[in-house]
Amino acid sequence: MDDKQFEKRMALLKKSYDRLDTQLDPSKVLEQIDKEDAVHNTQPIPVKRKKASVWLVSIASVFLLGILGTSYRIQQPEEPLNSEQQIMQEKQEEQQKTYQDWVKELTEKYKHQKEEIRKELMVSLDELNAFPYIQNIENEFNGYTSNKSAERITAEMAENLQHMEDSVLEKLTTPKRLFEAIDGKRLLTFEESYKIYDLYEQPAIQLESFYSGLLEPYEHLLKKKVPSSQYPLELQIIIETANEQGMELSINDNGSYAFKANPINGAFAFEEAKYLHPDSLGYFEYSQKGYLVMDKDDVRYSLEETLEILASFERTLLADKNSGSTYYYMLRDRFEYTWAALLRGTPKHPALLADGTINKDYITLLQQVADGKHSKVVRQIAATILQELAQQQTSTTRDGLAAYDIWQALLQAKGKKAGFRNYDTFHFSYMDEAEAVRIDKLYQQYREGGKEALLNQLSPIDMVALYLYAIMVGDQALQQALVMPNTVMDTSRFNHLDSLTAISQLGESNAPHKYPLVSVRMKEDSNDKAVIIKLMKNNNGHNRIIGIAD
Repeated sequence: MDDKQFEKRMALLKKSYDRLDTQLDPSKVLEQIDKEDAVHNTQPIPVKRKKASVWLVSIASVFLLGILGTSYRIQQPEEPLNSEQQIMQEKQEEQQKTYQDWVKELTEKYKHQKEEIRKELMVSLDELNAFPYIQNIENEFNGYTSNKSAERITAEMAENLQHMEDSVLEKLTTPKRLFEAIDGKRLLTFEESYKIYDLYEQPAIQLESFYSGLLEPYEHLLKKKVPSSQYPLELQIIIETANEQGMELSINDNGSYAFKANPINGAFAFEEAKYLHPDSLGYFEYSQKGYLVMDKDDVRYSLEETLEILASFERTLLADKNSGSTYYYMLRDRFEYTWAALLRGTPKHPALLADGTINKDYITLLQQVADGKHSKVVRQIAATILQELAQQQTSTTRDGLAAYDIWQALLQAKGKKAGFRNYDTFHFSYMDEAEAVRIDKLYQQYREGGKEALLNQLSPIDMVALYLYAIMVGDQALQQALVMPNTVMDTSRFNHLDSLTAISQLGESNAPHKYPLVSVRMKEDSNDKAVIIKLMKNNNGHNRIIGIAD
């Protein structure tokens, strides 16, 4: 290496050194080098060897500085957190501690309460854990207290720990505990009473089934009707435990002994039940009575009892504002189906006798309902059937009556507009110029001949479209041909129809009704407003229009 290369290498080393953080005192390093030079200068050194020594010392010094600097930087403590980061870390640690303490406390409460329930129900732990409602609570409890929950604890979760605890513990209950916890100082609101039912329903149903199953080995003894004091101790314990949960021993539809929960007015009803809101009792009635209409559309109970049950259902349906709940839907479904069966006539309570004459008892029922004695909801339907029977000795309203009509009447009684069921699916088609031309051609074909045969082949949606066309052109004969005999149609809403293109959409329902439904939407109306036209099959099996549902 010549002098130029040496100087160039030293310059590069100096640049590398300058880029390093200054960790040592340069004056002390130079002082140490001067001392070492003084020692070496006492001895003569050849020129070439002297240059090589200086070069080696320089490189070693720079290398040493780099190692010392790096070591110093590695040994430095981590940069302290700023105040905001420090607060955040402390808050997270506090949330974790709060959560862990809460899990420990909740676990103790949960285990204690679960053991108390096991003793109350006189069951083993395995039997208790086999109840589906207990399994659901167990899953919720594990979800709140698992390690995964601890890892993802958030500020929002930390604030909701009490709500989470209440959610678990309030569901871990029995019918007896629910009613005994009612504050007896005041009447509960509808919402509070509904919550009691929501927590009561599944435990009651599952305990009913469980204790009824325990009766099977004693069925022969129960049918002998011996005094209960002579029952085996095991059977006495079963009956007493079920009685404490508001259940009484009865005979079911199959003639077997079973327990039935009747917490409101049964032999073992809870004293606290009197504080439930009266409008909520329809739900408890629904849970206790089960289905009101059995096979072949006949009522399960006497007519008088059925009407009392329906009145209780109606009061609850009219009071409950949460019409989207599962319980509301199930209660409504039973209410609609039962009233539709009664107003059409059932095998035990027929509308027509064997000789085809009108049953006087059926007329009496219609008159009572029309007078508002048994129902506010179906009052107008009963009055219409009564009027049609008086005028024509037959009723198209009765013939085509279905649960859907009862639902529409319920909506009207609640002050709501007519609508579609959740499971109704309407296949809509737009009424554009091409569709209007097609309906016009159908009309021309009808006028040219083969009138009855053409109408019998029409789909429900085409039949309604042709009916609207007949209204538009003033063809009274066609209107009558498309409508069931003795049916009075209110067509006032279509009187100003001057073109089929004024109709926005026609929709046909594929829901399982006893008759087809066609929805008519006008362009001038909003999308949620529609006229629903009903059809049913005549004696020859062909569809005809029987009325407007809304």
